[in-house]
Amino acid sequence: MVTFINRLTVRGDVAQFEHVMRNLNNYMSAQPGFLGRQCYRSRREPNVFVETVQWADAADHAKAVATDGFRGHVRELAAVAVPEHDLYDAVVEPVNA
Repeated sequence: MVTFINRLTVRGDVAQFEHVMRNLNNYMSAQPGFLGRQCYRSRREPNVFVETVQWADAADHAKAVATDGFRGHVRELAAVAVPEHDLYDAVVEPVNA
């Protein structure tokens, strides 16, 4: 499993950003290898969001972001937010409570 982590700084209307992200999430969640997504909003900087997306492996993520559908959603996202992103591997597994 790999995790895609994306810090997004919204430029403008947060409601529009949330709409674009919902559409992107709906598209990506239908892609092979998609395992789940979580989005967080900064309390200190309410225009900053962090999303984490789990993928079965890096190859599934690469296939998903190579699609025309993804590129269309990313163009919409770029109009409302500045992304800083990368793929990450877990180095310490969570402890089951």
